[in-house]
Amino acid sequence: MSGSFPTESLQRQKRTSLLLIAASAAAIFILLELRFVPAFNDKISGTPNYMRPIATAVAHALNLKVSNSPILLAQDNQRSCSTVQGAGPGAYDNRQFYFVITYSEKAYSYCLAVYSAALPTAPPEKLTVLGPAMGENYGERLSSPVKVAPVGHSETTFSPAFLSSLLFWKNDPEKYLRTLPPGQLSPTTGVVLPGNEEVNINLLDLRPEVAKEYDLINLLLVNGVILASCSLLAMLLRLWNTYQAVRKKCLTYGYSAGWSEFLFQSAAQTVLSAQEPHYRKERESQALQQQSKAQDVLRRLHLEIRAKLERLLESPLPEQQKLRIKSSLSRDDLEEMKAVAEELESLHSQKTPEERVNALLETIKEYCAPHQFTRYQQEALEALHEKGFREAREFIVKAHAELRVQAKKS
Repeated sequence: MSGSFPTESLQRQKRTSLLLIAASAAAIFILLELRFVPAFNDKISGTPNYMRPIATAVAHALNLKVSNSPILLAQDNQRSCSTVQGAGPGAYDNRQFYFVITYSEKAYSYCLAVYSAALPTAPPEKLTVLGPAMGENYGERLSSPVKVAPVGHSETTFSPAFLSSLLFWKNDPEKYLRTLPPGQLSPTTGVVLPGNEEVNINLLDLRPEVAKEYDLINLLLVNGVILASCSLLAMLLRLWNTYQAVRKKCLTYGYSAGWSEFLFQSAAQTVLSAQEPHYRKERESQALQQQSKAQDVLRRLHLEIRAKLERLLESPLPEQQKLRIKSSLSRDDLEEMKAVAEELESLHSQKTPEERVNALLETIKEYCAPHQFTRYQQEALEALHEKGFREAREFIVKAHAELRVQAKKS
């Protein structure tokens, strides 16, 4: 019934919009929960990794301190660095050093192992081969494996509570710093190089690096909320436009579709709700028009029949037929008047012109003497034969009127 109006297309568009609105709203709710509910946020952020940022900072600081030396960084949960012992004088060349920094997230420790190019006199059990695949290199490029001897190591282990109080993104380091004695510097960590040189880093400077993954996750969550919100707004606008299209169609039928009606009904049902009363009123209006037209036809027919009978009444008809016409007109019944008119017309149409003239002459017979009637009859028949029935009829009507006037005077 909706014709060419695309109700199916609009219904699919409405269904898609509602599904995407529900999905967007659910996504916003979940993402907000993950972002702002601490238990959920901690769960997806995971356990903070403190040791890699510390070991990486040590590698960068060491690279600034020494030159022409490879600096390898690798994770080692077995803490094999702590077993590295110096090979002793005469086992290595003091002119070229190699630094290997390892860390363990489980043990909250990092270790710097210092190696030097091995001399032929180095004990075989002390020798180690360093290669490019051992870890990330923050110093001089190591193009091929090299045989080295250990010089010594420097290891540092932290307590989890200490690292958490300083580096965990949700903790305020000021609480820990207020517990330090007056004049004590900020917490640092460092390693000792050959020649007793030290490389130190400020732990507080590492807070942004430790929180980097946490910040990235939260940034993604916030961006997800923004994208889901944009999707929600776009789908709401699309749904509103769909509603306006359906409502505009309904208004052409004089029906204003409500928002709730649009949501809980299909587009076709909503348009049908507008069309049914409109078409019903249209059918009723057409029926009334047809009824009025039929009444007009009957009224015109009634007037025409009455006019026809009244004309017949004025014509020179036999008195008995005139009485019948008057009786029919007084009752004013259409069917009766129609039957009388048709009967009289049929009677006149079946007679010959001479018979019709003689029938008309009968109307003046009572107003004149026999010899006068004969004269009128002869003149009427002569008029019929010479000029036609109409002239003869007019002659008889004129004679009838004159004779009636004379009869009234006498």
